[in-house]
Amino acid sequence: DRPGLSVLAHAAAAGRLQNCALLLAKGATTDASSPKEIPPLWAAADSRQARAARLLLEAGADPAARHPEVGQTALEHATARGDTAMIEALTKRRPASASP
Repeated sequence: DRPGLSVLAHAAAAGRLQNCALLLAKGATTDASSPKEIPPLWAAADSRQARAARLLLEAGADPAARHPEVGQTALEHATARGDTAMIEALTKRRPASASP
């Protein structure tokens, strides 16, 4: 029984940002919904889709979520592959909005 991908994970892996945004607006969960599901953030990292990863993080994806078989987080996976764009996307913090 292999781990699966949600519709959001498929969209993130394909870099389809509009689809990701629409799915998130419709209530798609940013993280795996079962122990056998690959987290969308990990799917984005695996496909080198840094913009999708940033979108997922902004929507509340858990950066500590691990692949159910590999056991790595998205950041660990990107680091092992030397994917500097993904590492930056996963580690860069956006400045807090200034209060009025």
